[in-house]
Amino acid sequence: MKQQDILKFWRDIEIFDLPDLNNDASLIEFNETLPWLNEAVPAKKNYKWRYTLVFGKIEKKQILDHLNALLETDSKNDWEESVQGFSCLSALILNEEGRPEQDNYFIASYIFGISLLENKEKLSTVSLNLEDAREDFLERFNIPEIILEKDEESPKGDVVYWEHIKREIVYLNELSKWKNEEIKVFLLTEEVPKDSEPNSGFLNSFYLDDLNFLTCLEKKNQSTALQ
Repeated sequence: MKQQDILKFWRDIEIFDLPDLNNDASLIEFNETLPWLNEAVPAKKNYKWRYTLVFGKIEKKQILDHLNALLETDSKNDWEESVQGFSCLSALILNEEGRPEQDNYFIASYIFGISLLENKEKLSTVSLNLEDAREDFLERFNIPEIILEKDEESPKGDVVYWEHIKREIVYLNELSKWKNEEIKVFLLTEEVPKDSEPNSGFLNSFYLDDLNFLTCLEKKNQSTALQ
């Protein structure tokens, strides 16, 4: 097997690595009062509140069944264990005021992978799809995109109301018409140290961009180790 084939195989695995739905996130009902808009209990000294909105609760088996149908493969081999648990579609981290920053939005890469397979297109464009999704997010939540200097504070978007949440649901529905369930919204509320940073990669692989870059390299530009 050629090195490029191995890299493409690894990249494809990373695209379809299904993120887990956080079991600590609680379902919120549409139009109920959002905690950052309420009189919140003050966080303890040297701590702050952090809110994470999680969109969608989808059985991983449903996703894999749809992938198997697209790839025209058997759904299960005798030696395989059935996949368990639930995945999600996207997540948005908010500060105490309910405002997002430019790097606090995450959309699962498998959504774009499925769309490309449905349209018989190459998976190599997933990284571009993720970048487009980020730009769409900045526009939806009114966040200016700037290159930050060292120690410069990240710009913040609008305070999130239900109107923003409903727009996110509409956006995700357009990208995932294959799913059976309506998109529900979950909320994770955390009291964290004031100087802590949110986990910026819990939905997608850190390696995806690098693998995509390597798979597109011509052989003459590959390092000796890669060859």
